Amino acid sequence: MCCFGLGEECWRGGHRPDFLLPELVAAGLLGPDGSNAGPDGEPDEARERRTLAVLEHRFGLALPRHLIADTPLPAYVTCTR
Repeated sequence: MCCFGLGEECWRGGHRPDFLLPELVAAGLLGPDGSNAGPDGEPDEARERRTLAVLEHRFGLALPRHLIADTPLPAYVTCTR
């Protein structure tokens, strides 16, 4: 449906690339036109955590805080044919 990489929210793909645009704009990650937003010089980790917070809120996900406080999160790629 919609896909993008952490830190690459402005390059969205899928059948509905703007599916999460309202949430990403509300979080200050993207401008209304889908371009990058947010403070200049923001550390990548802070931006990635804001994106993950958007996804957590939108889809009702929750990770235990002790797992994400100081631990890098695993990531993976899925492919469909």
